[in-house]
Amino acid sequence: GFFGKFFIFYAAIAQRQTVLVVAGVVTVACGFYYYLKVVRAMYWQAPTDADKIPVNALSRATMSALIVATIWLGIYPWPILEAVEPQRERVALRSTR
Repeated sequence: GFFGKFFIFYAAIAQRQTVLVVAGVVTVACGFYYYLKVVRAMYWQAPTDADKIPVNALSRATMSALIVATIWLGIYPWPILEAVEPQRERVALRSTR
């Protein structure tokens, strides 16, 4: 999001990482352009006649399972967080060397 990019740019500027800042600004501008194209298509262009896309039973079941898993892990993430805790500590120790 915005704050993540802001803090990365702030740290990069503080460390005089000009190339990183320029690359970041270019990629943010490209992303902003892409998002504006989506918003323009949603709100300012006339809708086209779109037919419904047929979805078979297997696709419906797969999408339903993924939706339920996403909601479940958003509400109850502790089993996953506890499972990755040892690896998280190892990665954190390795990155601070």
